[in-house]
Amino acid sequence: MDLIKPLLSFSYWFGNGVIPFLPWVGRGIMIFMSGLILVGIAIKIYLKLQKGMDKHVRHVWKRVAALCATMGLVGLVLYWFYYEGIPVLSMRFWYLVWLGIAGWWMYDIWTEYRKTVKSQVVDKDRANYEKWLPKPKH
Repeated sequence: MDLIKPLLSFSYWFGNGVIPFLPWVGRGIMIFMSGLILVGIAIKIYLKLQKGMDKHVRHVWKRVAALCATMGLVGLVLYWFYYEGIPVLSMRFWYLVWLGIAGWWMYDIWTEYRKTVKSQVVDKDRANYEKWLPKPKH
């Protein structure tokens, strides 16, 4: 219970002083944010090499790559603010904002993906139905 109690205090999230992370948490944040940037770059390279992909699916993957690279870079900037001890910009509240923006962006990508898949299924069903209809003679 002692681990959760500080998380519920106002000063933990909005305190003016820079509260240091545990050493393994700081390294974990750094590794995670760097990994996000590398994943974004890897997806971008994969998309350059892949030629036969559907354009809608390619667009979704481009958005995933942009999400990973952007949020990784912003996360590293947030960690740098903490490392330098900048009072307002190193508040842990900004990590909650970062998490909220990343969640909203992922939800937006997911809804676009669902809409794309649904339209592809409808197009496929329509093509299967129309192949049996008579064609106009020219």
